Amino acid sequence: MRLALLLPLLLLCGLSIAAYTSEKEARDGEDRAREFWVGFNVQTVNEQVPAKVQCPDDVDADEGGRYRCLVTASDGTSVAVNVVQPHYETSLTVTTKLLETRRVETLLRHRLNVGRPPEASVWLLDCQDLVEVKKGGRFTCKGSGMRDFAVRATFTNDRGRLSYTVQPS
Repeated sequence: MRLALLLPLLLLCGLSIAAYTSEKEARDGEDRAREFWVGFNVQTVNEQVPAKVQCPDDVDADEGGRYRCLVTASDGTSVAVNVVQPHYETSLTVTTKLLETRRVETLLRHRLNVGRPPEASVWLLDCQDLVEVKKGGRFTCKGSGMRDFAVRATFTNDRGRLSYTVQPS
């Protein structure tokens, strides 16, 4: 008699655990997909694949949903990005303005080389991989040529205009 009562109870517990596991796996899959698309959006602007993307687990994929994810680059720099879900589960948009790092490195290297003889030119300029564009925000680039140096830049507005100084390392 006890066995007859125990068997349905065990079966019910097993089904509950299986349902919980399936639901958890589905949520984990949604989280991984969300983090992939945030990383893809960052890569589109920054031309670099993020080393890690962490979004909250409890994000509701409702239309117009807003949340923040932490994006970390291979150099260790991190930026918390704002994300908007314009359509239910079909797309997302990173609304935080990020610096186009490789483009800025090329432009700064060109500016630093203007008027210099070839033997005194800047050979390499390596800026932080992830930089949020906002007034007063700062970032540093390491450079080399005949001597090592650092470029310290500050955004003068929210559109990406910046001022910079060059200092010996």
